[in-house]
Amino acid sequence: MTQVFSARDPVEAHLLRAVLESEDIEATVMGEFLYLARGGVPFDNHTAPTVWVSDEDVDRARTVVEGFVRRRDLTIEGD
Repeated sequence: MTQVFSARDPVEAHLLRAVLESEDIEATVMGEFLYLARGGVPFDNHTAPTVWVSDEDVDRARTVVEGFVRRRDLTIEGD
């Protein structure tokens, strides 16, 4: 398995997982429980919720992730 995304919070990670699965890419969210302990654990790319896919789906998943991030950033800029 390969990590394709490090999320801001568990909601964002699960949203991306749903988007990937809508494209027939099986995805797994890991590390969401570390996020809950963020008061006692430094929050960085090692403790953020992450999204993982199988190695054979990495290229397709990265394309989906790029679109997801672009839409997310456009939404934030539009606020």
